[in-house]
Amino acid sequence: MRSTGYTHDGPCEVWLDDTMVLDGDNCHEKFPGKDYTVDYSSCKGTCTLCWYWLGVRFLKNDYSWQVYKACIPLTGGSGGTTGSVATGSGSQKNLR
Repeated sequence: MRSTGYTHDGPCEVWLDDTMVLDGDNCHEKFPGKDYTVDYSSCKGTCTLCWYWLGVRFLKNDYSWQVYKACIPLTGGSGGTTGSVATGSGSQKNLR
């Protein structure tokens, strides 16, 4: 999985349907890069990948937070480490 990276401290989770496949209490420190290893084996055929992140920062003597969420449908074979993402335009992109 690839993202733009974590710019603020805070917890994050990645789910495939009802299975949590990635998490961290502070994803800014735990995942310093932009590529993350995700086990797609729980996705049998089709599933939904959901990514959640609570970005927290200290600004002007107070804490502020932002909630980030992204969910995408995945389609593919019988599970494993790869799949594909169905985009809004009907095309697909491979996941690694």
